[in-house]
Amino acid sequence: MVNSKSKGSSFERDILHRLESLLETTELDDWYMVNRAPNYQPGEDLSIISKSSGKSILALECKCGKAPNIPKAMSQVEVTDAIPAVVSRKDRTGVLVTMRFEDWATLLLPPWLTRNCPATDQKWPWEGEDDES
Repeated sequence: MVNSKSKGSSFERDILHRLESLLETTELDDWYMVNRAPNYQPGEDLSIISKSSGKSILALECKCGKAPNIPKAMSQVEVTDAIPAVVSRKDRTGVLVTMRFEDWATLLLPPWLTRNCPATDQKWPWEGEDDES
């Protein structure tokens, strides 16, 4: 039986190497780098850092196992100033990334559009004034 701590560390290293490879392949490694936090540091397991400012842009909490607790992991990573996301893998399945809709929309849309984007701080046009969802 695999130790859950070593399984989690192995998953973090795998995600770290995948992200580093992705940045290198897309030639974004001149602007960004991936950093792995020391063990037992609250907040995030990995972060994507801007090389120009030194600030963390994305804070990633990595979880794997039989039933990763995504909401708990999200609450752990939301303590940082960076955009929080959870990278998870349920046993014998693919890797998923979970993030708040507003953060995803901000990453998806070009910066000039997000200033007036309904996803950032307003309701979408099809949502009613009383709609809480």
